[in-house]
Amino acid sequence: HELMHRRDAFSRGLAMLMCAFFADPNRDVPHLTVHHLDFDTPADGDTAYRGENAYAFMWRCTVHNYQMLWANEKKRREAVGAPFFSMKNMIVWEILLTALIPLGAFFLGG
Repeated sequence: HELMHRRDAFSRGLAMLMCAFFADPNRDVPHLTVHHLDFDTPADGDTAYRGENAYAFMWRCTVHNYQMLWANEKKRREAVGAPFFSMKNMIVWEILLTALIPLGAFFLGG
Protein backbone atom coordinates (compact mmCIF):
# COMPACT_ATOMS: atom_id res chain seq x y z
CA HIS A 1 0.00 0.00 0.00
CA GLU A 2 2.71 2.48 0.92
CA LEU A 3 4.61 1.82 -2.32
CA MET A 4 1.65 3.24 -4.25
CA HIS A 5 2.27 6.60 -2.60
CA ARG A 6 5.88 6.86 -3.72
CA ARG A 7 6.75 9.00 -6.71
CA ASP A 8 9.58 6.95 -8.20
CA ALA A 9 8.82 4.49 -11.00
CA PHE A 10 10.49 1.53 -9.25
CA SER A 11 8.30 1.73 -6.14
CA ARG A 12 5.12 2.29 -8.16
CA GLY A 13 6.03 -0.60 -10.47
CA LEU A 14 6.68 -2.87 -7.50
CA ALA A 15 3.29 -1.93 -6.02
CA MET A 16 1.65 -2.73 -9.37
CA LEU A 17 3.45 -6.08 -9.53
CA MET A 18 2.41 -7.02 -6.01
CA CYS A 19 -1.22 -6.09 -6.73
CA ALA A 20 -1.07 -8.12 -9.95
CA PHE A 21 -0.71 -11.29 -7.87
CA PHE A 22 -4.28 -10.58 -6.73
CA ALA A 23 -5.35 -9.77 -10.33
CA ASP A 24 -5.73 -6.12 -9.36
CA PRO A 25 -2.71 -4.24 -10.74
CA ASN A 26 -4.78 -1.11 -11.30
CA ARG A 27 -5.38 -0.49 -7.60
CA ASP A 28 -2.96 2.45 -7.45
CA VAL A 29 -4.74 4.70 -9.96
CA PRO A 30 -8.17 4.88 -8.28
CA HIS A 31 -6.59 4.72 -4.84
CA LEU A 32 -4.51 7.84 -5.42
CA THR A 33 -6.89 9.79 -7.66
CA VAL A 34 -10.23 9.08 -5.98
CA HIS A 35 -9.86 7.46 -2.56
CA HIS A 36 -7.57 10.07 -1.02
CA LEU A 37 -9.54 12.97 -2.50
CA ASP A 38 -13.04 11.69 -1.75
CA PHE A 39 -12.37 9.61 1.36
CA ASP A 40 -15.52 8.35 3.10
CA THR A 41 -17.92 10.02 0.65
CA PRO A 42 -20.30 8.32 -1.82
CA ALA A 43 -17.72 8.98 -4.58
CA ASP A 44 -15.15 6.82 -2.75
CA GLY A 45 -15.42 3.18 -3.79
CA ASP A 46 -12.68 2.05 -1.39
CA THR A 47 -14.65 2.71 1.78
CA ALA A 48 -17.20 0.13 2.90
CA TYR A 49 -20.65 1.27 3.95
CA ARG A 50 -21.66 0.65 7.55
CA GLY A 51 -22.99 -2.90 7.79
CA GLU A 52 -22.06 -3.75 4.20
CA ASN A 53 -21.34 -7.40 3.52
CA ALA A 54 -17.65 -8.06 2.69
CA TYR A 55 -18.56 -9.75 -0.60
CA ALA A 56 -20.86 -6.93 -1.66
CA PHE A 57 -18.14 -4.43 -0.80
CA MET A 58 -15.55 -6.38 -2.79
CA TRP A 59 -17.67 -6.35 -5.95
CA ARG A 60 -18.74 -2.71 -5.55
CA CYS A 61 -15.15 -1.65 -4.89
CA THR A 62 -13.78 -3.61 -7.86
CA VAL A 63 -16.37 -2.28 -10.32
CA HIS A 64 -15.91 1.28 -9.08
CA ASN A 65 -12.13 1.07 -9.33
CA TYR A 66 -12.26 -0.23 -12.89
CA GLN A 67 -14.64 2.58 -13.86
CA MET A 68 -12.27 5.13 -12.35
CA LEU A 69 -9.27 3.49 -14.02
CA TRP A 70 -10.87 3.63 -17.47
CA ALA A 71 -11.95 7.26 -17.02
CA ASN A 72 -8.54 8.37 -15.72
CA GLU A 73 -6.64 6.43 -18.35
CA LYS A 74 -8.78 7.93 -21.12
CA LYS A 75 -7.94 11.44 -19.90
CA ARG A 76 -4.25 10.57 -19.63
CA ARG A 77 -4.10 9.02 -23.11
CA GLU A 78 -5.89 12.01 -24.64
CA ALA A 79 -3.38 14.34 -22.97
CA VAL A 80 -0.40 12.47 -24.44
CA GLY A 81 -2.14 11.69 -27.74
CA ALA A 82 -1.84 7.91 -27.45
CA PRO A 83 -4.37 5.53 -29.04
CA PHE A 84 -6.11 2.89 -26.93
CA PHE A 85 -4.08 -0.01 -28.33
CA SER A 86 -0.61 1.28 -27.60
CA MET A 87 2.13 0.53 -25.13
CA LYS A 88 1.48 3.94 -23.57
CA ASN A 89 -1.86 2.65 -22.30
CA MET A 90 -1.48 1.56 -18.66
CA ILE A 91 -4.49 -0.77 -18.99
CA VAL A 92 -2.62 -2.77 -21.66
CA TRP A 93 0.41 -3.06 -19.35
CA GLU A 94 -1.75 -4.14 -16.43
CA ILE A 95 -3.51 -6.83 -18.47
CA LEU A 96 -0.14 -8.13 -19.71
CA LEU A 97 1.29 -8.12 -16.19
CA THR A 98 -1.68 -10.03 -14.79
CA ALA A 99 -1.46 -12.58 -17.62
CA LEU A 100 2.30 -13.06 -17.21
CA ILE A 101 2.03 -14.27 -13.61
CA PRO A 102 0.08 -17.51 -14.30
CA LEU A 103 1.98 -18.01 -17.56
CA GLY A 104 5.27 -17.70 -15.69
CA ALA A 105 4.06 -20.15 -13.04
CA PHE A 106 3.00 -22.58 -15.77
CA PHE A 107 6.37 -22.43 -17.53
CA LEU A 108 8.31 -22.71 -14.27
CA GLY A 109 6.19 -25.45 -12.75
CA GLY A 110 5.15 -27.35 -15.81
